[in-house]
Amino acid sequence: MKARNKNYRAYSLSRRAFLRQTGIMLTGIYLPALSNTSVTIESMKHTNFDVIIIGGSYSGLAAGLALGRAQMNVLVVDGGHPCNKQTPYSHNFLTQDGTKPAETAWLAKQQVQKYTTVEFLNGIAVKSRKTVSGQFEIEMESGEKFRGDKLIIATGIKDQIPDIRGFSECWGISVLHCPFCHGWEVRNEKTGIFANGQDGFELCKLISNWTSELFLFTNGTSTLSPEQLQKLESHHITIVEKKVTRLEHSSG
Repeated sequence: MKARNKNYRAYSLSRRAFLRQTGIMLTGIYLPALSNTSVTIESMKHTNFDVIIIGGSYSGLAAGLALGRAQMNVLVVDGGHPCNKQTPYSHNFLTQDGTKPAETAWLAKQQVQKYTTVEFLNGIAVKSRKTVSGQFEIEMESGEKFRGDKLIIATGIKDQIPDIRGFSECWGISVLHCPFCHGWEVRNEKTGIFANGQDGFELCKLISNWTSELFLFTNGTSTLSPEQLQKLESHHITIVEKKVTRLEHSSG
């Protein structure tokens, strides 16, 4: 079965099953390697820190800011691959509504970089261990090692993308994970929900507030109960039980 994104928007149930339909908005933040003050391993001042933070997005930057202002020597390690790197704009984010995630993250990093107590390293941490002295030691993909008295893991989450051709290319653009983040921009459009069973039923109830033209793609035999089927049909929600094999799209 083909699904064309020009006819409807697709909401898929991932991100820990959309936090069990609580309506909590999750937004990944894109931290681009734009700043010329990020350093390579060869230019690091030292390899021992009070705190090492793995992850340079919002949580990592917030921790770095607070600790740096507390005169802690901090190393922030970031691989530069945030989960929402394809998302064109960030919404429902006070003071930053409609801003490109890359711009928001760039500004945040500039503010943290004002503090000489915080250093940044572009790279991937692949190992960590507790040393005999009680410190944490991290090993980079390059083999270089750094030590810190404390270790903060701020890597966020990783989206579990279905193995469907075109799905990952559309992720964050026309395949959307959060109606609170993106629903306004596609309100009243034909919208497909990629889910099944109780998850699909709850998402249909939630997203029906943004559009009345809903399609539930169960990607196989529906596991909805007879009562749920009757309820959805009474609200004119179309249920499609065919397997989705690919999404046809134009640049997402």
